[in-house]
Amino acid sequence: MKLALETTDWRIPLLFQKGVKVKIIAGKTPYQVITQDFSLAPKYLEKHIEAVFLQGHPLDDLTLNLVYEDNRLVLADGLPGISGICMRRKSPLKDYRSGISQETMQNSGQNSGQSSSKDQGKDQGLHQNRFANETIQIELALFGLAQSLYSHFLKKGIYLEAKRLKELINDAEPQDYQQILLDDKKLTLEELKTALNFLDDNDLVVVSGL
Repeated sequence: MKLALETTDWRIPLLFQKGVKVKIIAGKTPYQVITQDFSLAPKYLEKHIEAVFLQGHPLDDLTLNLVYEDNRLVLADGLPGISGICMRRKSPLKDYRSGISQETMQNSGQNSGQSSSKDQGKDQGLHQNRFANETIQIELALFGLAQSLYSHFLKKGIYLEAKRLKELINDAEPQDYQQILLDDKKLTLEELKTALNFLDDNDLVVVSGL
């Protein structure tokens, strides 16, 4: 099921704070995912994305690890407090969180921090060649960036569980939804609510912006 929305609902960015599903090409590093699959310019990455987390681990070098199926990738701008400063990429206080940084992280059972840079590059090359053009699903979350980036990702399309979509739509205000297309058919908000009731809570719906 594909749902396209033209909306001003203020709750849409909150979906990205909790996390949404997106599709990417397999065999890529976080840097490649961000600049290629997410289509964010390297300059934007350096200026606005101050912290990146993969599977809950802060990353300093975005080229060392690979992003695997069902991994959770978090992009954040300035995080508050001393702990927030520690989590930022290339932070002068990064030594204080060395125990959870990429050097010791476990990514899908692989401790990428234990191998040499040469071995890591070889592993990435083999992985990229093996899974070239294979599409996988990951979870993306935005902290502090939701307001500025949610429309960008919504235009590209996200995957949302029917349960979360029902919660969003059931409490929606008609004036916040200017246009609704379900599988290219124009619906009212009430008609959309009815259609969603036929879905199981775990069903994934492709949601995009108009």
